[in-house]
Amino acid sequence: MKTVFSGQAWTSFHVARSENPSLHESMGAHLSRLQSGEERGQPLAGSLSGWTSCRISRQERLVYRIVKKQDGPILEIAACRLRI
Repeated sequence: MKTVFSGQAWTSFHVARSENPSLHESMGAHLSRLQSGEERGQPLAGSLSGWTSCRISRQERLVYRIVKKQDGPILEIAACRLRI
């Protein structure tokens, strides 16, 4: 499954690598489980309707959606690391 990050999510993902390696590792593990279909989050409401959130740590969340395209599903990451 192809993965696409928003600019903010990509920056947060890479900043975590240097600032908090264990958080970065946890994010990577969550992404792997999402890509394989093993992870399920909680659907969001309101302006984020259609997106799903899963907890990375006590405070951090990963906000994503899976979009079905002709050439296969795409995992879109809207936010990671910081609470929204």
